[in-house]
Amino acid sequence: WKFLLAFASGMGLPQILRWIWWRTNAWTELSGMITALILSMILYPSCPNVRWEYLLFWVAIGSVAVSILVTFLTPPVPQNTLEDFIKRVDPIGFWKGEDNKKRLEDFYKKIFLWLLGTVALFFGMFSLGYFFLLQFWQGFFCLFGFVFLGILYWKKNLVEIDKL
Repeated sequence: WKFLLAFASGMGLPQILRWIWWRTNAWTELSGMITALILSMILYPSCPNVRWEYLLFWVAIGSVAVSILVTFLTPPVPQNTLEDFIKRVDPIGFWKGEDNKKRLEDFYKKIFLWLLGTVALFFGMFSLGYFFLLQFWQGFFCLFGFVFLGILYWKKNLVEIDKL
């Protein structure tokens, strides 16, 4: 199973890039898979005393490096194919075209809201833990952070919903 996980690690980033970067093509994904397969077949048998997590890391890093290099060395997807894809899917991220500025602003806003919501939830979880441990000052601090960031998230999201 460790070998399969290492092999799959070469497919992760190229498949994510496919949805957020216009330059990604089929060769990006294919090179990531092939590189992961080759590196897994070389590293796991030749380094039996190295922990599998370290080998997984190097397989993933090598696959990502080769994928990005291959992306720049191969021709991009034709413009009409990209435009059809954008019309059908409306992806977020770094895409060419007329709506690039708006698309990037939406992407950055969604990333900001995701970070804001994540931090707010962690504050909420930690506040409960501090209250259970009878550490009230830390609990109130985290509860305040949860409420403040939660309200901020809610207001930012309301602006987004009002635009729809």
